[in-house]
Order: sequence, then C-alpha cells, then structure tokens
Amino acid sequence: MEPFGDVGALEDNVESFLSQDDGDGGSIFSTLKRNPSEHAETSKGFSFSEVSYIRRSASKVICCSFSSDGNLLASAGHDKKVFIWNTQVRFQPISGKFLAAASDNTVSLVDVEKDIRVHLLKGHSSNVNSVYWNTGGELLASVSEKSVKLWSPSSGDCIHELSSSGNKFHSCVFHPSYPNLLVIGGYQENKCMTIPAHECAISALAQSPSTGMMASASHDKSVKIWK
Repeated sequence: MEPFGDVGALEDNVESFLSQDDGDGGSIFSTLKRNPSEHAETSKGFSFSEVSYIRRSASKVICCSFSSDGNLLASAGHDKKVFIWNTQVRFQPISGKFLAAASDNTVSLVDVEKDIRVHLLKGHSSNVNSVYWNTGGELLASVSEKSVKLWSPSSGDCIHELSSSGNKFHSCVFHPSYPNLLVIGGYQENKCMTIPAHECAISALAQSPSTGMMASASHDKSVKIWK
C-alpha cells in the first residue's frame, strides 16, 4: 500500500492511499467473474453476497463511495483518515473531478486531478456525519446532528439549510427516482415517515439509480436493502 499522493492541502491527519493490487485490473467484482457458476442458482431472485473484504482503519468506518467509473473506492472513519482504494468520502458523479471529505465540522472539496483542496466548507456547529452528491454532481449535501446543508461545489457557497428541529440527523442520500428529494436518516423520528430499520445508529445510505433500491448501513453491524 503506497500513498495516493501528497494531500498536504487537507488536514495533516488525513491520508490517502492507493491500492497496488496486481490482480484483475483493479475490479473488486473479479470474484464474481471468475466463479459465475457459484451464483447461477441465485440469479433468478434477489441476492446480496460479499465479494471483497478490506480492512485498514483502526476505528469505525462511517462512509464509503465509488468514483463515477467504478475504478476507485474511498473510505473514511473516526480515525480521521481517508483511504482511496484502486478498484469517499464521496466522489462527484459523472466527472469524478471532486472528492468531498468530512473532518470534524467542516467538509473539504479536493480536485483529485490537481491534488489540491479547492474549497473548505464551513458552517456546521457539530461534527459532519455524512456527505452525499446529487446524481448530476451539481449539489453536495452535508449532514450533522443539528442540520443538513446543501452546497454548490463550483462556488463553495451554502445554498440551503435545514434544521433538525429536535431530531438527530446522521446520514443522507438523494432519491434515485426523484433527484430533488433528499432522504435523511437519524436517531429519532423523521417528520414525514418512520421506518424501523436498525438497532443502532444509521451510519450511511446508498442508492442504485438503475434498480431504485436503497441500502442502509448501521453500527449494529448490518446492511439492509430497501425498495
């Protein structure tokens, strides 16, 4: 494992790494490709199986994201480190030019091509728990327990803010079918709808534009798929 590059533009305690796997061209789905017969029986219905396992962080991993081309995977956790694996922390969709990384109550926007931080997004009064791009990459949402903020990546300005109003926000994701709808997960009851999902805090949400399914990850050590 070698450093991805000099990320001195970020906080000193944030590191990035690039996996140097000499295997199947950096695709974490190579296991499925090599063993198609093992998955033939489940192809008729829904299946969800582990295809790769990565362990590097010394503490809880709270978010992860693929680049737009699927070749890079970034992860971040409570140890305040960002790891970039060769296959986020959230990469900007479509172009993949920017990487959003949260640290304490700020969010850094990094130009991954030039290896520099272009914006430091400030405004949260507590630690940022989650960041997520909309489908087109024109908006970035950041979530703390007390608020959700929408940012313009081009200007670095906060263009909208939503207070938690007594709830404790923890994660968010833009709806795959309704791009203007932001789904927020947290500790307490949501104003619009409550779905019993996990026994502990929901740490991350992800969505599939092609299937309309959503996934939730929790500190209860489980991942659930929703549709």
